[in-house]
Amino acid sequence: MPMELLVRLREAHLPLNIEDGEDIQKCEVLFAAKLIEAAIPVFHPEGSSPYLGPATVTSVTPSGLAASEVRARMPDGSANFYPRRSPSTRSSGTR
Repeated sequence: MPMELLVRLREAHLPLNIEDGEDIQKCEVLFAAKLIEAAIPVFHPEGSSPYLGPATVTSVTPSGLAASEVRARMPDGSANFYPRRSPSTRSSGTR
């Protein structure tokens, strides 16, 4: 999950090179959300690695710091739980 990587990046000594393809993909998401500043390598699905080099994370933005603090305070597993109202609790359509 990208937010778990963001929590790790908040505590890391930056700049940091990320070489794992899955973590680079998470960096792409965090970068697009403006939660980190990073140099993202070109995606190249042919070859031994899906990227043409490591991602270099240079900083966690103020928004990223705030989001990572919220995520760090959440209990394990809670980030994947989004309560939804059951059909019985929705309005019955009568007015």
